[in-house]
Amino acid sequence: MLNSSYCFAICETFSNLTAGKIITKGNKRFIIHSGKSNLTPAHQINTLQSLRTNPDIIIKPTDKGEATVILTRQLYEAEVLRQLNNTQYYTSLTQPKCPDTAQQRSF
Repeated sequence: MLNSSYCFAICETFSNLTAGKIITKGNKRFIIHSGKSNLTPAHQINTLQSLRTNPDIIIKPTDKGEATVILTRQLYEAEVLRQLNNTQYYTSLTQPKCPDTAQQRSF
């Protein structure tokens, strides 16, 4: 379970990263900030590294790609199942359509 100070550090770092203007040069994207960060660069790097290696959270771009979402693994998996169980858009298969490349995933 994530504690509140850890969640605050995650949100603070994420806020600092997304508060700027996104510039694209070639195939690279940069964030240009108009203000000064209230976190030291070392603290930002440490927080980002802990985010990347934390198995309890999922970091994904939104469908439109203009934002990033940080969710607990439990909430992410619940949303995956909610969408996949929507029979208006998905049909359950009794067996894989491509068994050679299918992988078993359980939640």
